[in-house]
Amino acid sequence: MHLYHAKTNIKDDEKAALEKKVTNAIAQLHHSRKKTRDGRGEIFIIDDHEPALVVKRFRRGGLVARLTSATYLGLSDHHSRMVVELRFLETLKHLALPVPAPVMAAVSRKFLFYGGYLVTEQIKNANTLTESLCRGPLQSEHWEKIGGTLRLFHDKQIFHADLNAGNIMIDKQGKVSLIDFDKSYKREHDTWKSDNLLRLKRSLEKIRRAEKEFHYREEDWTILMRAYDNQAN
Repeated sequence: MHLYHAKTNIKDDEKAALEKKVTNAIAQLHHSRKKTRDGRGEIFIIDDHEPALVVKRFRRGGLVARLTSATYLGLSDHHSRMVVELRFLETLKHLALPVPAPVMAAVSRKFLFYGGYLVTEQIKNANTLTESLCRGPLQSEHWEKIGGTLRLFHDKQIFHADLNAGNIMIDKQGKVSLIDFDKSYKREHDTWKSDNLLRLKRSLEKIRRAEKEFHYREEDWTILMRAYDNQAN
């Protein structure tokens, strides 16, 4: 397995200790599928590190997953899904956008196929939008912050390929962040932005139909969109 670090000033001894923790976490995650969250990714939390770290295993979704759920075809580690997301998160951090800090990518290869993991810093005291709405309704200011945050990404031409309620995080102070940027990229023009927002709206409606307790109302979307439209460039 090859490890690729984010571009930080971490010392060699700290790097070695971090690599050991990540390797141990990957071994535990590989043999257990109990720790999951919204979406198809499996995660493991390294909580004996400050800050705590999230190890995400890359897994396929859809029909392809029936054939091979955790492997991809590719010749170069540097073009692997996990390393590309690691570098993209570095770009987003450079743009001062609210995303988890990237730490490391791990790539395991067998001939032309590979699988792997992404390690990021855990966003402290935060829940997904899905988790929050299952517990109770959000205040208007939370929806305003979500709309304003989405506008920040769109103004930087950032296309989130899987914008759904499970990939929006809200911490105890009400700060909103986005996670899981697999297959996301900077995209030109503006025509795609309305469809990107509608993807999120559809995910909220889908969860509302599936869950007995999910406190999402059409008025909430109106508040979100008003904040999105009013957000200054």
